[in-house]
Amino acid sequence: MRVRQSERTTAPPHGLVVVDNSTSSFHTVSYTADLARPNGAVLTLVHVRKACSTAAWLGGVGGPIEEMDLQHWGLTVMQQLSGFARSVWGVEVECRVCDGVTTGEIARVAEELHADAVVFCCSRSRLHRSAGYVAARLTRRGSWPVTVVP
Repeated sequence: MRVRQSERTTAPPHGLVVVDNSTSSFHTVSYTADLARPNGAVLTLVHVRKACSTAAWLGGVGGPIEEMDLQHWGLTVMQQLSGFARSVWGVEVECRVCDGVTTGEIARVAEELHADAVVFCCSRSRLHRSAGYVAARLTRRGSWPVTVVP
């Protein structure tokens, strides 16, 4: 039996989409928004920045300027992705930018929002494949399903 949206007593499903600086983030958001639309789910886009870059710690040339450029870039991309999901799929989208360790911050946001799923884009980094990908560590740590979109 299908329950109408007006009769639903629980909160709508919540999807967490992890966005990074790769070009496949748009593909991941479109995949998740396409799944979220029929269910009336809310999407939260999360971008995790490192707490402080190595260049800033070492006082390298352009450290703080580089950091500000990356922060501005992250916010701009988040706005583009959320606008894309809202206009094309008509899904409710929230954006969060966190500072810290990637696995810990994603787990914290997922627990805080009671996320029903966490979706990542596929990493192109060899280091992530050999040293332990964030999605694999999150799968072991959390109680929600983790999906990696190629």
